[in-house]
Amino acid sequence: MSGDTEVKSTKSRRVREVPLPDQAAVALERLSQRGEFTGPDDYVFCNRLGRRLDPSALRRRYERARDAADLEPLRFHDLRHTYGSLLVAHGVDLVSVKAAMGHSRITTTERYLHARSASELADRFTRAFAGTSSTPELSHAA
Repeated sequence: MSGDTEVKSTKSRRVREVPLPDQAAVALERLSQRGEFTGPDDYVFCNRLGRRLDPSALRRRYERARDAADLEPLRFHDLRHTYGSLLVAHGVDLVSVKAAMGHSRITTTERYLHARSASELADRFTRAFAGTSSTPELSHAA
């Protein structure tokens, strides 16, 4: 939703822009080819009368689509967690993930750090130190 249409119901009460990946743009383009409800003021996801879906109808549609795709029984909110985890796992910086997810604190976004594997981090650390010209002496406490 945009503008004042739904801004009053968000947790932060603020409008934010969310980057639209190509995969989502393609799916939305397919929706624009439907026979009705394609006007600039129409809802993208609507009921058969073109009105806003209530939360229970949205959940039912999600569950039917999930089951038809033979996916594990994930909750609707798990999609949000997957979104954040995939961004982090593919190296998107936490500040960008924070902004895209609408988190007010970076500590909230940090819960998605589990998505980075130890081997990926080890590779990044190796590359970070590859440019050093000498190896510092290690000091050992006695």
